Amino acid sequence: MDLSIIIPIYNVEKFLPKCLASVVINEWRGITYEIIVVDDASPDGSLTIAKEFSMKYPQIKIISQENRGLGGARNTGVRKAGGNYVFFLDSDDYLLPCVMNRVLLVVKKEQLDVAEFGAIRVDENYNKIGESFIKEHFTEVFSGTDYIEKYDFDNSACNKLYRRIFLLENNLNFLEKTYVEDAPFNAEVFVKAKKVMALAEVPVAFLHNRNSITRQKRTGAQLVKFVKDSIKVTHYIHTIALSGLPNLTEEVLKKRVAVFTSGTLLMILRSDLPRIVKKKYIADLQNNDLYPMYYRSKIPARDFFIKITNNRLILRFLLRVL
Repeated sequence: MDLSIIIPIYNVEKFLPKCLASVVINEWRGITYEIIVVDDASPDGSLTIAKEFSMKYPQIKIISQENRGLGGARNTGVRKAGGNYVFFLDSDDYLLPCVMNRVLLVVKKEQLDVAEFGAIRVDENYNKIGESFIKEHFTEVFSGTDYIEKYDFDNSACNKLYRRIFLLENNLNFLEKTYVEDAPFNAEVFVKAKKVMALAEVPVAFLHNRNSITRQKRTGAQLVKFVKDSIKVTHYIHTIALSGLPNLTEEVLKKRVAVFTSGTLLMILRSDLPRIVKKKYIADLQNNDLYPMYYRSKIPARDFFIKITNNRLILRFLLRVL
Protein backbone atom coordinates (compact mmCIF):
# COMPACT_ATOMS: atom_id res chain seq x y z
CA MET A 1 0.00 0.00 0.00
CA ASP A 2 1.28 3.48 -0.87
CA LEU A 3 -0.17 5.69 1.86
CA SER A 4 -1.71 5.55 5.33
CA ILE A 5 -3.60 8.68 6.34
CA ILE A 6 -3.77 8.84 10.14
CA ILE A 7 -6.64 10.88 11.60
CA PRO A 8 -6.92 11.11 15.41
CA ILE A 9 -10.41 12.05 16.60
CA TYR A 10 -11.46 13.71 19.83
CA ASN A 11 -14.44 16.09 20.10
CA VAL A 12 -14.46 16.88 16.37
CA GLU A 13 -17.95 15.87 15.25
CA LYS A 14 -18.43 19.33 13.69
CA PHE A 15 -15.43 18.98 11.37
CA LEU A 16 -14.92 15.25 10.84
CA PRO A 17 -17.36 14.71 7.92
CA LYS A 18 -15.55 17.25 5.73
CA CYS A 19 -12.17 15.84 6.73
CA LEU A 20 -13.08 12.25 5.83
CA ALA A 21 -14.97 13.23 2.67
CA SER A 22 -11.97 15.21 1.42
CA VAL A 23 -9.95 11.99 1.39
CA VAL A 24 -12.43 9.46 0.00
CA ILE A 25 -13.66 11.66 -2.85
CA ASN A 26 -10.17 12.81 -3.83
CA GLU A 27 -8.52 11.97 -7.13
CA TRP A 28 -5.93 9.26 -6.36
CA ARG A 29 -5.19 7.95 -9.88
CA GLY A 30 -3.97 4.52 -8.95
CA ILE A 31 -2.45 5.43 -5.58
CA THR A 32 -3.44 2.84 -2.97
CA TYR A 33 -4.28 4.22 0.45
CA GLU A 34 -5.99 3.59 3.76
CA ILE A 35 -7.48 5.91 6.37
CA ILE A 36 -6.72 5.02 9.97
CA VAL A 37 -9.09 6.80 12.32
CA VAL A 38 -7.80 6.65 15.90
CA ASP A 39 -10.60 7.29 18.38
CA ASP A 40 -8.84 8.71 21.43
CA ALA A 41 -11.81 8.06 23.75
CA SER A 42 -13.78 10.91 22.18
CA PRO A 43 -16.85 11.76 24.30
CA ASP A 44 -18.92 13.26 21.46
CA GLY A 45 -20.37 11.75 18.28
CA SER A 46 -17.09 11.59 16.37
CA LEU A 47 -16.82 7.80 16.57
CA THR A 48 -20.39 7.36 15.28
CA ILE A 49 -19.58 9.56 12.28
CA ALA A 50 -16.41 7.59 11.57
CA LYS A 51 -18.32 4.30 11.72
CA GLU A 52 -20.96 5.61 9.31
CA PHE A 53 -18.23 6.56 6.83
CA SER A 54 -16.47 3.20 7.26
CA MET A 55 -19.65 1.37 6.26
CA LYS A 56 -19.54 3.14 2.88
CA TYR A 57 -15.77 3.26 2.42
CA PRO A 58 -13.90 0.06 3.33
CA GLN A 59 -10.52 1.81 3.19
CA ILE A 60 -11.41 3.43 6.55
CA LYS A 61 -10.16 1.50 9.58
CA ILE A 62 -11.13 2.54 13.10
CA ILE A 63 -9.04 1.98 16.21
CA SER A 64 -10.37 2.93 19.64
CA GLN A 65 -8.08 3.42 22.63
CA GLU A 66 -7.94 5.03 26.05
CA ASN A 67 -7.14 8.72 25.87
CA ARG A 68 -3.44 9.24 25.15
CA GLY A 69 -3.59 12.64 23.53
CA LEU A 70 -2.83 13.62 19.95
CA GLY A 71 0.72 12.25 20.10
CA GLY A 72 -0.44 8.91 21.49
CA ALA A 73 -3.12 8.60 18.80
CA ARG A 74 -0.56 9.27 16.07
CA ASN A 75 1.85 6.72 17.53
CA THR A 76 -0.90 4.10 17.49
CA GLY A 77 -1.73 4.98 13.89
CA VAL A 78 1.87 4.52 12.76
CA ARG A 79 2.12 1.11 14.44
CA LYS A 80 -1.14 -0.07 12.85
CA ALA A 81 -0.47 1.43 9.42
CA GLY A 82 0.25 -0.64 6.34
CA GLY A 83 1.31 2.11 3.95
CA ASN A 84 4.84 2.79 2.78
CA TYR A 85 4.25 6.43 3.75
CA VAL A 86 2.16 8.05 6.46
CA PHE A 87 0.40 11.40 6.51
CA PHE A 88 -0.97 12.93 9.70
CA LEU A 89 -4.25 14.70 8.93
CA ASP A 90 -5.84 16.52 11.85
CA SER A 91 -9.58 15.95 12.00
CA ASP A 92 -10.49 19.63 11.60
CA ASP A 93 -8.29 19.97 8.49
CA TYR A 94 -8.90 18.53 5.04
CA LEU A 95 -7.20 17.56 1.78
CA LEU A 96 -7.42 19.74 -1.31
CA PRO A 97 -8.40 17.99 -4.56
CA CYS A 98 -5.92 16.26 -6.86
CA VAL A 99 -2.69 17.31 -5.13
CA MET A 100 -1.59 14.66 -2.63
CA ASN A 101 -1.30 12.05 -5.38
CA ARG A 102 1.26 14.29 -7.15
CA VAL A 103 3.20 14.66 -3.91
CA LEU A 104 3.24 10.91 -3.42
CA LEU A 105 4.51 10.24 -6.95
CA VAL A 106 7.58 12.41 -6.26
CA VAL A 107 8.11 10.85 -2.83
CA LYS A 108 7.96 7.33 -4.27
CA LYS A 109 10.26 8.16 -7.18
CA GLU A 110 12.93 9.67 -4.91
CA GLN A 111 12.40 7.14 -2.09
CA LEU A 112 12.38 9.96 0.45
CA ASP A 113 12.37 9.60 4.21
CA VAL A 114 10.52 12.93 4.55
CA ALA A 115 8.84 15.36 2.16
CA GLU A 116 7.78 18.81 3.35
CA PHE A 117 5.15 20.86 1.52
CA GLY A 118 2.77 23.80 1.89
CA ALA A 119 -0.74 24.38 3.22
CA ILE A 120 -3.46 26.98 3.03
CA ARG A 121 -5.25 28.36 6.09
CA VAL A 122 -9.04 28.63 6.16
CA ASP A 123 -11.57 30.07 8.59
CA GLU A 124 -14.48 28.13 10.10
CA ASN A 125 -16.54 28.83 6.98
CA TYR A 126 -13.70 27.32 4.91
CA ASN A 127 -12.77 30.63 3.31
CA LYS A 128 -9.07 30.97 2.55
CA ILE A 129 -7.38 33.43 4.92
CA GLY A 130 -3.74 32.80 4.14
CA GLU A 131 -0.98 30.33 3.41
CA SER A 132 1.45 28.48 5.64
CA PHE A 133 4.72 26.64 5.11
CA ILE A 134 4.82 27.46 1.40
CA LYS A 135 7.90 25.83 -0.06
CA GLU A 136 10.09 26.53 -3.01
CA HIS A 137 10.49 23.34 -5.00
CA PHE A 138 14.05 22.11 -4.85
CA THR A 139 14.86 19.31 -7.24
CA GLU A 140 17.81 18.28 -5.06
CA VAL A 141 17.41 15.64 -2.37
CA PHE A 142 19.17 16.54 0.89
CA SER A 143 20.20 14.75 4.02
CA GLY A 144 18.13 15.89 6.99
CA THR A 145 20.98 17.91 8.51
CA ASP A 146 21.80 19.60 5.20
CA TYR A 147 18.13 20.43 4.78
CA ILE A 148 18.00 21.97 8.28
CA GLU A 149 21.08 24.08 7.56
CA LYS A 150 19.79 25.37 4.24
CA TYR A 151 16.04 25.71 4.82
CA ASP A 152 15.27 24.89 8.47
CA PHE A 153 12.00 22.92 8.92
CA ASP A 154 8.47 23.56 10.16
CA ASN A 155 7.32 22.27 13.54
CA SER A 156 4.04 20.88 12.19
CA ALA A 157 3.73 17.18 11.43
CA CYS A 158 0.74 17.86 9.15
CA ASN A 159 2.62 19.32 6.16
CA LYS A 160 4.85 16.31 5.61
CA LEU A 161 4.90 12.75 4.35
CA TYR A 162 7.04 10.30 6.33
CA ARG A 163 8.37 6.93 5.24
CA ARG A 164 6.81 4.58 7.77
CA ILE A 165 9.69 2.10 8.03
CA PHE A 166 12.07 5.04 8.63
CA LEU A 167 9.97 6.09 11.63
CA LEU A 168 9.79 2.56 12.98
CA GLU A 169 13.45 1.66 12.49
CA ASN A 170 14.56 4.83 14.26
CA ASN A 171 11.98 4.50 17.04
CA LEU A 172 10.62 7.97 16.24
CA ASN A 173 7.55 8.63 18.37
CA PHE A 174 5.52 11.62 19.47
CA LEU A 175 5.53 12.59 23.12
CA GLU A 176 2.16 11.53 24.50
CA LYS A 177 -0.33 13.77 26.31
CA THR A 178 1.99 16.69 25.61
CA TYR A 179 1.24 20.03 23.96
CA VAL A 180 3.46 21.11 21.01
CA GLU A 181 4.49 17.49 20.50
CA ASP A 182 5.23 18.07 16.80
CA ALA A 183 8.35 20.15 17.46
CA PRO A 184 10.62 17.62 19.20
CA PHE A 185 9.32 14.84 16.93
CA ASN A 186 10.38 16.71 13.80
CA ALA A 187 13.69 17.83 15.29
CA GLU A 188 14.58 14.18 15.80
CA VAL A 189 13.14 13.13 12.43
CA PHE A 190 15.20 15.61 10.44
CA VAL A 191 18.52 14.96 12.16
CA LYS A 192 18.10 11.24 11.43
CA ALA A 193 16.66 11.43 7.90
CA LYS A 194 18.91 10.58 4.96
CA LYS A 195 16.70 11.76 2.10
CA VAL A 196 14.58 14.91 2.44
CA MET A 197 12.97 17.15 -0.13
CA ALA A 198 10.86 20.32 -0.19
CA LEU A 199 7.88 20.40 -2.54
CA ALA A 200 5.98 23.44 -3.76
CA GLU A 201 2.70 21.51 -3.81
CA VAL A 202 -0.11 22.58 -1.44
CA PRO A 203 -2.27 19.51 -0.72
CA VAL A 204 -3.89 20.39 2.62
CA ALA A 205 -6.01 23.09 4.27
CA PHE A 206 -5.50 23.95 7.95
CA LEU A 207 -8.53 25.20 9.83
CA HIS A 208 -8.00 28.32 11.91
CA ASN A 209 -10.14 27.13 14.81
CA ARG A 210 -10.66 29.90 17.34
CA ASN A 211 -11.44 27.32 20.01
CA SER A 212 -8.16 25.47 19.50
CA ILE A 213 -6.05 24.94 22.61
CA THR A 214 -3.18 26.78 20.92
CA ARG A 215 -5.30 29.90 20.33
CA GLN A 216 -7.36 30.15 23.50
CA LYS A 217 -6.18 32.20 26.44
CA ARG A 218 -4.77 29.62 28.81
CA THR A 219 -5.71 29.77 32.47
CA GLY A 220 -5.69 27.54 35.53
CA ALA A 221 -4.73 23.88 35.13
CA GLN A 222 -4.53 24.25 31.36
CA LEU A 223 -1.96 27.02 31.70
CA VAL A 224 0.09 25.02 34.21
CA LYS A 225 0.17 22.01 31.88
CA PHE A 226 1.13 24.17 28.91
CA VAL A 227 4.04 25.67 30.85
CA LYS A 228 5.24 22.25 32.04
CA ASP A 229 4.93 20.77 28.55
CA SER A 230 6.73 23.73 26.97
CA ILE A 231 9.68 23.20 29.30
CA LYS A 232 9.64 19.46 28.58
CA VAL A 233 9.53 19.96 24.81
CA THR A 234 12.23 22.63 24.80
CA HIS A 235 14.53 20.49 26.95
CA TYR A 236 14.02 17.60 24.49
CA ILE A 237 15.01 19.78 21.51
CA HIS A 238 17.97 21.16 23.47
CA THR A 239 19.19 17.61 24.13
CA ILE A 240 19.00 16.85 20.40
CA ALA A 241 20.90 20.07 19.61
CA LEU A 242 23.75 19.00 21.91
CA SER A 243 23.94 15.42 20.61
CA GLY A 244 27.01 15.90 18.40
CA LEU A 245 25.42 17.32 15.26
CA PRO A 246 27.21 19.34 12.57
CA ASN A 247 27.84 22.88 13.79
CA LEU A 248 25.31 24.64 11.55
CA THR A 249 22.58 22.10 12.37
CA GLU A 250 23.28 22.59 16.07
CA GLU A 251 22.99 26.36 15.65
CA VAL A 252 19.60 26.08 13.92
CA LEU A 253 18.22 23.92 16.72
CA LYS A 254 19.68 26.24 19.37
CA LYS A 255 17.84 29.11 17.70
CA ARG A 256 14.64 27.10 18.09
CA VAL A 257 15.48 26.50 21.75
CA ALA A 258 15.82 30.28 22.20
CA VAL A 259 12.43 30.89 20.56
CA PHE A 260 10.70 28.28 22.74
CA THR A 261 12.43 29.28 25.97
CA SER A 262 11.75 32.99 25.54
CA GLY A 263 8.11 32.25 24.71
CA THR A 264 7.74 30.06 27.78
CA LEU A 265 9.34 32.63 30.07
CA LEU A 266 7.11 35.38 28.68
CA MET A 267 4.05 33.16 29.19
CA ILE A 268 5.09 32.57 32.82
CA LEU A 269 5.67 36.26 33.52
CA ARG A 270 2.41 37.43 31.91
CA SER A 271 0.27 34.72 33.51
CA ASP A 272 -2.03 35.17 36.50
CA LEU A 273 -0.17 32.47 38.42
CA PRO A 274 0.92 33.35 41.97
CA ARG A 275 4.44 34.76 42.17
CA ILE A 276 5.71 31.73 44.08
CA VAL A 277 4.48 29.46 41.28
CA LYS A 278 6.10 31.66 38.64
CA LYS A 279 9.39 31.38 40.53
CA LYS A 280 9.01 27.61 40.61
CA TYR A 281 8.68 27.37 36.83
CA ILE A 282 11.57 29.75 36.26
CA ALA A 283 13.59 27.44 38.53
CA ASP A 284 12.43 24.53 36.34
CA LEU A 285 13.79 26.36 33.29
CA GLN A 286 17.08 26.79 35.11
CA ASN A 287 17.20 23.14 36.21
CA ASN A 288 16.69 22.10 32.59
CA ASP A 289 19.62 24.32 31.51
CA LEU A 290 17.28 26.66 29.63
CA TYR A 291 17.75 29.76 31.78
CA PRO A 292 19.72 31.99 31.64
CA MET A 293 19.22 31.84 27.87
CA TYR A 294 22.58 31.45 26.15
CA TYR A 295 21.33 31.36 22.55
CA ARG A 296 19.76 33.90 20.24
CA SER A 297 16.58 33.42 18.25
CA LYS A 298 17.53 35.86 15.44
CA ILE A 299 14.15 37.54 16.07
CA PRO A 300 14.96 41.08 17.30
CA ALA A 301 12.08 41.43 19.79
CA ARG A 302 12.74 37.97 21.24
CA ASP A 303 16.47 38.59 21.51
CA PHE A 304 15.87 41.90 23.31
CA PHE A 305 13.60 40.06 25.75
CA ILE A 306 16.27 37.38 26.23
CA LYS A 307 18.91 40.04 26.91
CA ILE A 308 16.94 41.91 29.56
CA THR A 309 15.54 38.86 31.35
CA ASN A 310 18.97 37.28 31.62
CA ASN A 311 19.62 40.10 34.07
CA ARG A 312 18.39 38.69 37.40
CA LEU A 313 17.57 42.16 38.81
CA ILE A 314 15.32 42.94 35.85
CA LEU A 315 13.72 39.50 36.10
CA ARG A 316 12.93 40.02 39.80
CA PHE A 317 11.46 43.42 38.96
CA LEU A 318 9.24 41.89 36.25
CA LEU A 319 8.07 39.23 38.69
CA ARG A 320 6.91 41.96 41.05
CA VAL A 321 5.13 44.15 38.51
CA LEU A 322 3.58 41.57 36.16
